Order: sequence, then structure tokens, then C-alpha cells
Amino acid sequence: MSLFESGAILQYLAEKTGKFLSHDPRLKWETIQWVFFQMANVGPYFGQVCILLLNWLLGKSSIDFLSGNIFILFV
Repeated sequence: MSLFESGAILQYLAEKTGKFLSHDPRLKWETIQWVFFQMANVGPYFGQVCILLLNWLLGKSSIDFLSGNIFILFV
């Protein structure tokens, strides 16, 4: 098996080892919900702020960086 998304890897390891996730279905899915929230919101926004600030400090164009990443995703 090959996994490449951090959330999928975390869920796989939690289910494989029987650790980190509650056996209570409500608590298990509440935890998974927070992992998804982190992956979709907290992580990307923190990453973008770091890249934007770094580019600003280095005098580089953040637009070039971001548009280059978008290009990579869709090509």
C-alpha cells in the first residue's frame, strides 16, 4: 500500500495500531473531523503566511510563487 496525504497516513497508522483514535464512534469521528480541519484550513493558511512573509523579506514576488504552484497542480 502506498499513501501520500498526511491525514490519510495518520488515519491509517491510528487504525493499524489501535492507538490515537477512540473506540467510541462519536469521539473517533470528532478526532478525524479535527484532523481534516487542520489539513484543509490551519496547515495551508500557516504555510501561505510563512511563504508570503519569506518572499516579502527576500524581495521576491509571492504572486509568481503562488501562480507557479497552481500551474503545477493543474498541469
